[in-house]
Amino acid sequence: MQQILFIAGLAFIIFGIYSFIRLKKSAGIIGIISGVLLIAAAYLVVYLNNDEKDLIQTEISIRLNGSKTIGQYLMPELAKSYLDNNGFKIIAQEENAEIFRISGSKIIDKTNQIINFEIISKGSLNGFEALKNKEADIAMSSTQMTSETASSLSTEFEKAPNKHIIGYDALRLIGHPSVKDKLRTINYKDFERIMSGEINDWNKVLKNKKGTINICLRDNNSGSFKFIEDKFLSHNIPDSSHKSAKFEQFDYFEKIAKKVSDDSLSLGLIDYGIDSVSLSNVFTIGFIINDKE
Repeated sequence: MQQILFIAGLAFIIFGIYSFIRLKKSAGIIGIISGVLLIAAAYLVVYLNNDEKDLIQTEISIRLNGSKTIGQYLMPELAKSYLDNNGFKIIAQEENAEIFRISGSKIIDKTNQIINFEIISKGSLNGFEALKNKEADIAMSSTQMTSETASSLSTEFEKAPNKHIIGYDALRLIGHPSVKDKLRTINYKDFERIMSGEINDWNKVLKNKKGTINICLRDNNSGSFKFIEDKFLSHNIPDSSHKSAKFEQFDYFEKIAKKVSDDSLSLGLIDYGIDSVSLSNVFTIGFIINDKE
């Protein structure tokens, strides 16, 4: 491009000089001026191209792994907000059920700064394991880290400010639409008795309804399940006449909502912040306050 502009500029200048001197035409001056402008444009193109080539590129990648409660919705929005608020232009974005990637670019003082976020949501315990194996820079957890886990990461882990609370969460107890007008709420004590297995049939909480209560919970890798396990399942009422609470486990909160919407005998525990689409065919009975995010 710059070569064409330069040659055209020279041609205009030569023609302009010839026209002005030999033919005594004032159009020659216009030709000379046009030629000078074309050559200037050629040098400008060269300057801009060299400026791009001289850019120093720095790239930072931040890998996050862990809780689906955090990683599915909250952390992607935080990553986007960070890029936007700090003047980064989004240059790439990719997402699927378990992985969200986003990259931003910003030019400062001839330096092209690129930040990559990779957010993998496979459960809180997976996040701790990824951190331990140096496969993640940050572990996202919807349950508190045990001292054993902290020690496995580093003997100094708990002494440094490595743990940060980013919010508090509640688990939403949901039920089938068929019991909405009959069952407005289950109090905390009733919920404890359901989780312990003391209450295992619907007729103990709702008249004219029979059948085993089926509890729908997240899988073992989930911090939300760990919270429920520690707070309720590990403290079953010590009475041999009580059956254990019947529960199914799912890898996504959305699947729990779908199960409850299809099964009138089910109760489900899902994240408070789950999208409204997944709640269209269930109703909220109450909330169980989780520890820390």
